[in-house]
Amino acid sequence: MCFCDFIYWSVEKQFKVGDNLVLEYNIEDNVDVLEISGHREFRYCDPTSPVAVHKTGLDLVRLTKPRSPLFHKLKAGSLCERA
Repeated sequence: MCFCDFIYWSVEKQFKVGDNLVLEYNIEDNVDVLEISGHREFRYCDPTSPVAVHKTGLDLVRLTKPRSPLFHKLKAGSLCERA
């Protein structure tokens, strides 16, 4: 999964409480997908206090609060990608 694809896809979406997102990515790429709590952490690519960490390659994210979902994709030893 290219997170750039998620960014372009999500621009046109209006997320609401009760929506579910399915994150599908290749676990062989050795990445973690971190759900980030706020825009500051997202902007500065700060992965130190994620809301959740997704690692299975097929993860369900339930939106339980009115907010836009924010994610970082981290690969061991590299910089994060925002999505």
